[in-house]
Amino acid sequence: MCLPIISTDGTCGPKKGSCPFGECCNNGKCGTTSSFCNATTCDSNYGLCGTAAESSSYGKKAQKNDVEDFDKNSITSIAKLFSMTNKEAKIFYEFSNAAVDYYDKAFIDSINSNLSVAKCKEKCLEANSKFNSLVDLKSSNFNLSRYNTFLKSLGQPSLDKSELLDMCYNQCFVIKELNDYVSEHEGKSYVKSSEKSKRATDPRRDPSKCYPTSEASFNIVYNYLNTYNKYTEASNSVITALTFVNGCSVPVIKDLYNENNRGLFVPACNVHDICYGCQGGKANCDSTFLTNMKQICKNQKKNSLVCRATANIFYAAVKIGAKKNYDACSTNVIDKSCAYCGAPVIQNSLLRIPYYTV
Repeated sequence: MCLPIISTDGTCGPKKGSCPFGECCNNGKCGTTSSFCNATTCDSNYGLCGTAAESSSYGKKAQKNDVEDFDKNSITSIAKLFSMTNKEAKIFYEFSNAAVDYYDKAFIDSINSNLSVAKCKEKCLEANSKFNSLVDLKSSNFNLSRYNTFLKSLGQPSLDKSELLDMCYNQCFVIKELNDYVSEHEGKSYVKSSEKSKRATDPRRDPSKCYPTSEASFNIVYNYLNTYNKYTEASNSVITALTFVNGCSVPVIKDLYNENNRGLFVPACNVHDICYGCQGGKANCDSTFLTNMKQICKNQKKNSLVCRATANIFYAAVKIGAKKNYDACSTNVIDKSCAYCGAPVIQNSLLRIPYYTV
């Protein structure tokens, strides 16, 4: 079967490819708003069409509100802590996020470019220079002393100017360790042993066949844990990509395991699994994975340096060490008319929004 090309630059159509799963193609561009997806110019050959792309995303509205509330509550807390106006508190909050983002960006850029330890450390030094300039800026209400007071109010340890740099340096060695691991180990694709036996006895469980999307059926438990829903295939369902979702099981970070399928990043790992299974574009899947993990850090009020650093490590692991896992899914039936990846629940929710399963 000839696999459809997945666009990675926001364009779509002939010779450009299909939009990533869950997006609509309208006049050669990808998008998700209802007006965009409902327009008569929406092209169903290269993406979704209709309100489903926006309105059927189970749990999306609640998740968005959680993120907004976290930011709003943080700003309100800062205003109270420092006797500031909300406008001043918002500036402080934005500066505090920008300060840490410098180091995050240095590491992510190093991962994406697969830099050496030495080159990565150079990126860290650049980030450190930007951080120092920010905290020493006389014209703002943000400084290191106030930032540490803010961290203390969150129950987090205070920092000095060298600690963030040291943390960034330490992460640089992760890139080398991951590359060393990949060079020494074969990639591994994951198939549940229980699923292997099902294929032999149930013709509706063959992942190489195209079943109508109407024959896919799911059980949904809303707000199952940490505001996220839980999805499982119904007993009468044909096989879908959800069958092979198995949480956070990247071998190069095997010590950061599933924690009985309730680990902090498991919902984001599940999205990443199904994105790989449906060939949503490796770079797109990995980028969505990082975004979802950092949203989880915020949503669960664990937006600490440790949580963000751990998210970066998970991202590094899949960016560097999961190519064979992605390629192993290249024979999957990913046509949007087939239940395996085309089921509405998968297209509208599971490819983007964190969730739990079994």
